[in-house]
Amino acid sequence: MILLESLGPEAKALVTDGQEVKAKQVLLRVSGDARSILAVERTLLNILSRMSGIATATRNLVEKLGKRSSRRRSHVLERLHLA
Repeated sequence: MILLESLGPEAKALVTDGQEVKAKQVLLRVSGDARSILAVERTLLNILSRMSGIATATRNLVEKLGKRSSRRRSHVLERLHLA
């Protein structure tokens, strides 16, 4: 949102950090000058896509490790490397 607001448009997050979202769910409402919004749109979508992918991969790993996640960090990293 800092990127958006630094260029002029106003943004309101409709979900909280870490909240699970569904397909087609609106995450952010943006208002302001169309030119300013379009200038930052692709960058914001790329950032959102990347961060969503990281969050999904992290959730999948946590689910895969299950209760084993209490093991030492180095052991967990070894297991991930071997997987």
